[in-house]
Amino acid sequence: MFDFVCPGAASQAIHPGAVVLPAAVLCSYFAHTLIALGPHIRTLKASGAGRILLLGTPAPKADGDFILGHLRTEAYFQDVAALAGIDLNSCRVTPASIRQKLWTLIQQMMAAVAAQEEVTFVPVPPETLDPDGLLKREYWQDDSTHANRAFGDRVRRVLEPIALAGLVRMQPPYRTVPDRAFWARAVAAGWAPAAVVRTSRPYACAR
Repeated sequence: MFDFVCPGAASQAIHPGAVVLPAAVLCSYFAHTLIALGPHIRTLKASGAGRILLLGTPAPKADGDFILGHLRTEAYFQDVAALAGIDLNSCRVTPASIRQKLWTLIQQMMAAVAAQEEVTFVPVPPETLDPDGLLKREYWQDDSTHANRAFGDRVRRVLEPIALAGLVRMQPPYRTVPDRAFWARAVAAGWAPAAVVRTSRPYACAR
């Protein structure tokens, strides 16, 4: 099992016995999942789209047993596990604290892409998160990963005033993070929903 330090995450504690990896390694691993995001945004711009908002994704669920129970019954994850040679009946779910850090890292990477493409990143509503930075139970869909309709309603409440009013321009919150960190100009969890981050620097992993 691995762990890492992620500025902006709910906790910086390292899980006992975990191998500590540089955040840049995780950034490189997830970069391919975001590689099409910039081109999609540029396609929307070229099509004449008006204001473009990039929404953050729901935080992870805390209960590993709940997640694993659904993984064992969902066809998609059954297929993925079979291809990877993983036995879902004997595997374990990564501890919630590490999954929260991974989610935070991905939100920061998404925010950096939004800043690079000069669009608005809208983080998840902070009221949907519990004190550990995980998705509150009342916003869980009855599956392994998704949020429910109540979560969508919270997001709608955030988007409505953005659609009806001018966007609030704010400065990046990571004033204490070294400039070389790729998330130094990213949106922090808990920012005001209408926060906008602009930067001319492309996102890159910290070294």
